[in-house]
Amino acid sequence: MAHGILIPPCQVVCLRQPWQDAMTAFARPAMIVHQALLRAVSVTRVVWRRLTGARDSTRPQQGARHRRTAPVTPFEKQYDNLVDTLCAAAHEGVTPERERRYRRARAWMRTHYPFVACKLRGYWAAPDNRETDPFTPLFASAQLVEAINADNAIDDMMRSRAALEAYRADIDRQPLGAA
Repeated sequence: MAHGILIPPCQVVCLRQPWQDAMTAFARPAMIVHQALLRAVSVTRVVWRRLTGARDSTRPQQGARHRRTAPVTPFEKQYDNLVDTLCAAAHEGVTPERERRYRRARAWMRTHYPFVACKLRGYWAAPDNRETDPFTPLFASAQLVEAINADNAIDDMMRSRAALEAYRADIDRQPLGAA
């Protein structure tokens, strides 16, 4: 009894066979079309990667770690340049070349640090448990002499380095699939 239509039992068997024939008749072409689409997508993906040099987007887990570290990596290089300049100036003295390097690093940091600060905020720890930013004092001074003679310059360098390393270690500890 389908949809209220009474069909005698002897005719149910007769109707079942054409439906099965119709399903098997369309199953093979449907499978062929499905396989052809899969091949076309695969070939297109390979050709696209070869022509553009694009990374494999079929495995997004591998790119997750790169996406989390991408904004921090250039910042880390500039941070290292800034700290190297500060340490060299504190140890060997301020020179015009070091002053230029400090001003370039300071300008870059003032522009790019706000985008990275939100990622690093949870990783810096102050000795007195206050939420003080250890990075900003390193490039807050307009002159290199002021930056190296600041009261907490060494403490800020150590805390900022610890925050950067803690962030990097936290990313490395996370599984690849975590976002």
